[in-house]
Amino acid sequence: MDDPRSRKKKTFAKPFFQTNPPFVLSLVRDDHLPFVVRNVPVVHLIPSPFPRNWHTAEDNLRSLNYDAIGRITRTLQIFLLHSLKV
Repeated sequence: MDDPRSRKKKTFAKPFFQTNPPFVLSLVRDDHLPFVVRNVPVVHLIPSPFPRNWHTAEDNLRSLNYDAIGRITRTLQIFLLHSLKV
């Protein structure tokens, strides 16, 4: 059996949170950019893998995954309640 203490610690190429996110030239204007430009911290949540129909004509209410929206909503509620010590 593999001894967990002998495993190497996972390292990540990029930090999870960036204090100065890079700007990418794009025709798509995301709704968080006005906040970033004004130095307002943002939490930018995007799915992985990136949906094929995102920012296309097929990106509409029918393409929403309501189960996933419910899961992220519950996760954020717990995070905020814990962070605010409520």
